Order: sequence, then C-alpha cells, then structure tokens
Amino acid sequence: MKTSSAAAAPLRTLGEYTDPHGIRRLYLLVSPNLSDAQIMTLAQAVHAKEKNAWLWLLDSDEKAAQMMEALPRTAQGDMAGYPGAWVQAHTVAHSQQELLPKGAGKRWALYKGPYTGTLLGELP
Repeated sequence: MKTSSAAAAPLRTLGEYTDPHGIRRLYLLVSPNLSDAQIMTLAQAVHAKEKNAWLWLLDSDEKAAQMMEALPRTAQGDMAGYPGAWVQAHTVAHSQQELLPKGAGKRWALYKGPYTGTLLGELP
C-alpha cells in the first residue's frame, strides 16, 4: 500500500453516536493493514475537521449497522445485540480526550486497537 494521504483517507463514515454524557463518537471505515504512521496521519486529518469527536477507526463494516443500532442500549448497560468481539477484532484505533494530572489540562490521545492499547500519539 502506498503511504500517500489518499491511501490513509477514510473510506466512509459508518455512523455517529452521542452518548448520554455528551460524548460524540464518530465511527469510520478505514483500509485494513494501515501502518501506525498512516493511522496517525488519518486521525490527525479527521480530528482537524471533527475537533470534538472521539474517533473509532474500523477496518470492516460487516457488523457496523448492528453495532450502531445497539449503541444506545449499551449506554443503559444492555449489551444484547452489541457485537463486542467483532468491534474488538476490527478496531484499528480510537481516540479519547484525557485529563492530564495536576491541573495540566486535557489532551486528545490516539490509541492503537480498542478500549486500551498502545498510545500512538496526541492529536493537535
């Protein structure tokens, strides 16, 4: 795969969900097998346009509709119908806003994989 910005561009938006706490999540389909540098470049480009969205980059859309349909119920603790194993297997990276220690403010961090993972870097 080429390392041009076109190669790292998201293929399409799978959906968007704002949870009861006001956290807006944007789910994007990306090419499989991206390098860490390509993932970071892609996330930076999307974050520049979507400053307040927590990004979820997935490499498959097979169960995306099922995931999007189940998200409102998961906020209430109902995991029935949520394809958790699929989400875990196909999450390339995700971003989250974090509070820094000792009143140092906040940062947007990008992690490889789902939920927990290796920090790839900060998003500006």
